[in-house]
Amino acid sequence: MKLFKQKKLVRDISCALMLIMLINYAIGQQKYNKLVLLQARNKQQSADSKPFLVHEVNQEFLEYITTLEEQITTALDCMQQSENHVLFIEQLQAINHEIQNIKKQVTKNSPALALLGPIGTASIVLKEQQLEEKLLQAINTTGNILSTFVTYKTEQPISYVHVQSITEGLKLNQEQLNLLQQ
Repeated sequence: MKLFKQKKLVRDISCALMLIMLINYAIGQQKYNKLVLLQARNKQQSADSKPFLVHEVNQEFLEYITTLEEQITTALDCMQQSENHVLFIEQLQAINHEIQNIKKQVTKNSPALALLGPIGTASIVLKEQQLEEKLLQAINTTGNILSTFVTYKTEQPISYVHVQSITEGLKLNQEQLNLLQQ
């Protein structure tokens, strides 16, 4: 207790603590100013050029989506030339709408996910896997519709086997479209 009765020691300790707090505040303020400047620079760069993307979009996946869109457009053209195929056309238009939704989800990633670090990265990867599954389902459904339509149009029984690969499904769909266009 004798230590605290000495006025000079208490004064010196409190001055040292205040000096440490002042230095700490100055360093924190300097870091904050750097962060504000960095954010302003990024905002300016994103306004000048393309928007800042947190996660790079898989171009191969976008090509798959574009290929399926083209296949559906070709199938719709073939079906519109025939009569009594309204059900097929409606199903293909619904699939095309679903593909548009997938395309939007692929191209837009939330910038907040990057701030989550590993959790954000994991959520992006899970989202991509879910979108791949949706695209594969759309490819299989399209192939099933095409095989039914080819069977009806050519009177050759063609059965469609659900595939596990996007590239394989797109290839099979293209083969069926080639049969339709003959």
